[in-house]
Amino acid sequence: MRKINSTFKTQSSKIQMPLLLLISVLTSCAGMPDRAVLKEAGKSTAVNAPAVTEVQNAQIASGGEGYLAVADSGNLAVPDESRPQTQLIKEAELSVLVESIADAIQTVSNLVKQQQGDLLEFQDNKPVDTRSRHTAHMQIRVPQQRLEATINALAELGKVRNRSLTARDVSDQLVDLDARLRNLRKQEELVLKIMERSGKVGEVLEAARELSNTREAIERIDAQLKNLQNQVAYSKISLYLEAPALETGQPSLSLGLQLSETWGNAVSSVRGFSLGLVKLFLYLLVFSPYLLLLSGGVWTLRKATKKKGKTEN
Repeated sequence: MRKINSTFKTQSSKIQMPLLLLISVLTSCAGMPDRAVLKEAGKSTAVNAPAVTEVQNAQIASGGEGYLAVADSGNLAVPDESRPQTQLIKEAELSVLVESIADAIQTVSNLVKQQQGDLLEFQDNKPVDTRSRHTAHMQIRVPQQRLEATINALAELGKVRNRSLTARDVSDQLVDLDARLRNLRKQEELVLKIMERSGKVGEVLEAARELSNTREAIERIDAQLKNLQNQVAYSKISLYLEAPALETGQPSLSLGLQLSETWGNAVSSVRGFSLGLVKLFLYLLVFSPYLLLLSGGVWTLRKATKKKGKTEN
């Protein structure tokens, strides 16, 4: 048996050796096309590389906007998208003289619905009489991309008396709030991991307090961020409407009102005259010493003049 086994092993080894040689030869032959392909690809890349570089240099030399020059000649220039878009909060104010306040209010309401806006404030000041003017104030908000179209439509209500537009840049505030919010969310995840790994009661309570403070800060900053984003997305318009008075001239008064007005004027004149006399008396009383001295001097001078005339006669 041992002899048969040794003979079988010898024959098996003789058969395995040619098989291994055949597999190695086939593998080397199969790898040759891949190497040839890689070699040809390398040649084509080397040939096409100057063309790519020339295209890139032409783009940079032409001064194309929005492209960044790359130091590696094998990479094409890419658009500059790192600069954030400017975020503006826009508010407008418009004062219009219209013929009818009611018609103007209805037109504005329809316009707000058409522009997908909202009416934030409304005040209607009706006239107390025919000589007073009818005024109204409305504060609306519309999407920022429809602000200009809305202002132009409101200006067609009547005669524009005042028109203004203000804008405030909040890009830096939005970037800052977004960065703080992302950092706080990472801090929240870290505290949660610490709570999962901590086994002591004191450490768990401390982590819970820190988690509560972090989540409170997240809610506060998230509210500020959403408020600014909402102000950027929607613009406010303060609209003042004014209609002319029904009567511009002086109204005619009745007989009773005329007599009452005359009596009032007469009483006022008597009161003024009496007050003037009292003031004159007070002035004379204050200046009476000077008046007495002046009167005495005049009397003495006249008396001396008369005595001199009699002596000459």
